[in-house]
Amino acid sequence: FAGVHHVARSRPEKKLDGASRIARHYGYALGYALDFFKAPGVIVVEDDLVVSPDFFSYFAAAAPALERDPTLFLASAWNDNGFSESGDAGALRRSLWFPGLGWLLPRRLWETELKDQWPQTHWDHWLRHAR
Repeated sequence: FAGVHHVARSRPEKKLDGASRIARHYGYALGYALDFFKAPGVIVVEDDLVVSPDFFSYFAAAAPALERDPTLFLASAWNDNGFSESGDAGALRRSLWFPGLGWLLPRRLWETELKDQWPQTHWDHWLRHAR
């Protein structure tokens, strides 16, 4: 178990509902990856998401744009309106919506906007409306 690190945390005084447990888990996991391991960013994938063959190369191509452009929030690999038979496969598009299925969170955003105000519940709703 080389490199395994465990942090003991006390249990909350009251029993948490599902949304609160998930928000706590996401906040801990993101903080652990970005603060402890000092990762430049984190790709978050829901457990049932089937990724395309170009999933990681897409994020590798999008990451420099996130670093250069402070008006970009994060990169998402999910497009509710995406179809393989239409559109430009090489295009990167802006959206005002956070889909939350497969996304790249840059360290800059975590450190400057999210870390200190991470919500206690419904993290995904908060992230969609926090801007």
